[in-house]
Amino acid sequence: MHVGNQLVDLLLQMKVSTVFGLPGGQTLPYYDAIKESNGKIKHISFRAEKSAAYAAVAYARLTNKVGVCDATVGPGAAEFTSGLGEAYNSSTPIFALFSDIPLDWEHLRDHGNASQGFDQLEMVKPYTKWAARVTSSKS
Repeated sequence: MHVGNQLVDLLLQMKVSTVFGLPGGQTLPYYDAIKESNGKIKHISFRAEKSAAYAAVAYARLTNKVGVCDATVGPGAAEFTSGLGEAYNSSTPIFALFSDIPLDWEHLRDHGNASQGFDQLEMVKPYTKWAARVTSSKS
């Protein structure tokens, strides 16, 4: 099972029915799994990740459910910070997902040697209650 399928299974266990985001090359397996959910999860696409994060905040406030949003690696994750800050400072529950560079590119992260490879996790920590990086699909 691909990690995209595992992620969608997790969202379904959380009773998530709507996700806001912007597809990217690194997130295609996740989007394939959303498509394979046969409508159990509806994805609403945006032109900018910032808008997806704000949509998740609005959704959470209006529905009393956790808002879920996703973004692509690098600039996509950076765009999330304003929406994450709004959620954090207003105590609005959102679950934000974003992709990262492949693990075997880690040595290229410093000094811009990996395309879009800055330290996203450290960037979002001030705007979140909890932030982590998943490095394995094994449970």
